[in-house]
Amino acid sequence: MINYFINSKYRYLALAFFVLLMFAPTIVLAADPSPPAPGSTLEQRVAQRKQEQQVVLDETQTKRVQKQCKAAQVRLGTVIKDITKLSDNRYNTYRNVDGATLISIGKLKIATKDTFALQQGRDDFAKQVTQFEATIAQYKQAIEDASLMNCEADPVGFMAMIVTARSYNNMLSTQSKSINAVVTDKIKPQLETFSKELQQ
Repeated sequence: MINYFINSKYRYLALAFFVLLMFAPTIVLAADPSPPAPGSTLEQRVAQRKQEQQVVLDETQTKRVQKQCKAAQVRLGTVIKDITKLSDNRYNTYRNVDGATLISIGKLKIATKDTFALQQGRDDFAKQVTQFEATIAQYKQAIEDASLMNCEADPVGFMAMIVTARSYNNMLSTQSKSINAVVTDKIKPQLETFSKELQQ
């Protein structure tokens, strides 16, 4: 009765690692980024990331970033397009999963089944998806900012934005795994159990 699908082989949204490797000696342990204020300008977001990440460049590193960052920005423009495509696919998958779960809950209620635990799983799923969507929006914003800012005039700001993007990328990987765990460990087993009961 209940058909349920989710792609378990996640394709994590990865920042262009060539950028990170290019500037690897300058990257320090990243601080957890905070969402920028609504309506903030590019300059305000760069200042925020510089304050958060506290990137320090020596003279050699500064010149290296200034020399290579323009080429990196061109590549980041391509990354933004890839992220948009992948995020759209992920949104559709998550919405399909939520829709299938909601329909199943409705059918199970008609069959007088106790769907409390299943509804809890769906609520947890929806909450985590909302967090994922907020993170990916900030991830895209950080990459767009890195691609648009005057990186030659502000190499520290550019590196702070790159480090911020990497932090968001790591957060997306963790959140994606957590969402998968909710489906695999909470929602899918419930649906399979109900399916067996209804077939008896």
